[in-house]
Amino acid sequence: ELEAVKSGKIKVKLGPVILEEVIENARFTFESKMENKNINFTFSNYLDGESILAEKVSLSNNVVNNIISNSIKFCDNNGSIEIIAKRTEDKILLTMTDDGIGIPESILTKLFDDEAKTSRPGTEGEPGTGFGMPIVKSYMDLYEGKIEVLSKVKNENAEGEDSGTTFN
Repeated sequence: ELEAVKSGKIKVKLGPVILEEVIENARFTFESKMENKNINFTFSNYLDGESILAEKVSLSNNVVNNIISNSIKFCDNNGSIEIIAKRTEDKILLTMTDDGIGIPESILTKLFDDEAKTSRPGTEGEPGTGFGMPIVKSYMDLYEGKIEVLSKVKNENAEGEDSGTTFN
């Protein structure tokens, strides 16, 4: 799929998408995985029904679900995932934050590179392929959107130190 998106073989027809529907679909999709790790999931929507320009199926399945899946994978038990949708000036900002173990700098710098080894096991040994984030980036490019990742790695020796990852 990544090759098909990158080569232009997959075309997306952009149209209005209500983010609340996409997020609620993701909540339903990952409900049991979040329950298994006792993850608290919150969604704050400040868009008042306003839509974004995207393609609903790929936004849901290839962008949002990939990010949430990773958040779950890298959260410890009793972790949290928070999503906020709001308008800022001339754009819609979707912020997805978790309090997981974070992404090491060595992976963060090449997170969207499909040629780099970025796969690592989750907090309970969950496997990954390393292709999720390159797919996310490819679709964001097709939507003419931007994606930014901020992360702070959990330091095993620092009690109470914040860690986690934010996708904007």
